[in-house]
Amino acid sequence: MRIRTTALFMILLALALSAVSCRERTDRVRRDDGPFPMAENGKVGFVNAKGKVVIAPAFELGGDFYEGLAVVRRGDKYGFINKKGREVIKAVYTDAAHFHEGLAAVRKTEDGKDRWCYVNRKGREVIPCRFKAAGMFSDGLAPAVQNSKWGYIDRKGRFVVEEAYDSAGPFHQGLARIALGGDNGFVNRNGRLMVNPQYGAAMNYSQGLAAVMRDGRWGYINDSRGFVIPMQFRDARSFYQDLAAVQVGDKWGFINRRGRLVIQPRFARAGDFSQGLAMAQSAGEDAKWGFVNRKGRLAIPAQFDFADSFSGGLARAATYTRDGSVSFGYINRKGDYAWGPQRYSKPADIAAIKEIMSGAGMYEEVY
Repeated sequence: MRIRTTALFMILLALALSAVSCRERTDRVRRDDGPFPMAENGKVGFVNAKGKVVIAPAFELGGDFYEGLAVVRRGDKYGFINKKGREVIKAVYTDAAHFHEGLAAVRKTEDGKDRWCYVNRKGREVIPCRFKAAGMFSDGLAPAVQNSKWGYIDRKGRFVVEEAYDSAGPFHQGLARIALGGDNGFVNRNGRLMVNPQYGAAMNYSQGLAAVMRDGRWGYINDSRGFVIPMQFRDARSFYQDLAAVQVGDKWGFINRRGRLVIQPRFARAGDFSQGLAMAQSAGEDAKWGFVNRKGRLAIPAQFDFADSFSGGLARAATYTRDGSVSFGYINRKGDYAWGPQRYSKPADIAAIKEIMSGAGMYEEVY
């Protein structure tokens, strides 16, 4: 069934409005400083930091580069390319996640069953396909499900933390978020509960602090399980570059690691700091995204319907029009376009851009 352009536009609009909240709830893993995915004639290619096309558009979908490789889709199968555009891991998988610590989770469908395994950078399946769900390796361990609960496996595929949790995230600073019976806590690499499940929501540790929520209020705990910033915020993000976005009332601002508001709440929404800038959405009916610096000054005016964090000196940005088209490109830290903006109106192009804008979230990896 053919999807109409206007319907795709509404999907993109919903994606833009939810982009930060979805993405911020999983802590960032640093992607490579390019090349960066783009789309042309319904195919995905890649540009460098100067906006030059370095990998010609040839893929149905394509993600960011991690550890020198990027997930791409040919037809209905996924594989990996290097920065020269060569397919170094053949597109034979029904799904794939990005590389981290030299391994990537990939999914195979055999005899009607979906199972996840892990490949190394040479494409060798070093951990067999026997998991119903699989996450990213960090600190030498990865969350995985073989039966019905989440546990943690080592690089040989052995469960070193038993399958006991309803959900599990990757390790950050020696601790990983787990959930049991709707409550969130943290375990160490030995599987010992360091923070008992007691929070309605929690984010991974970042810069020694973890945002946690109880009874609708957010605060921050340190790795000694003590509250260092009391539960007082309506919503909160992780710390990056010593600042964290928090919601006070109906507006967002930024606090430092002592919990002091250093950028007063005046934004409709806000993202993480990266390379000295953070996304911030203006208040009002015609809400637009721009970027603020660490002093709270608007470094790039609010003008975009969609924006992403900076990486390698560039950030994705897009604007929408009433006819359903999308203008997409990459901006530099001055707000100038390094590539684009290119206007897309064909359904195939918009679908490809939608995937790029969502971080090429093609896989079902659960954190």
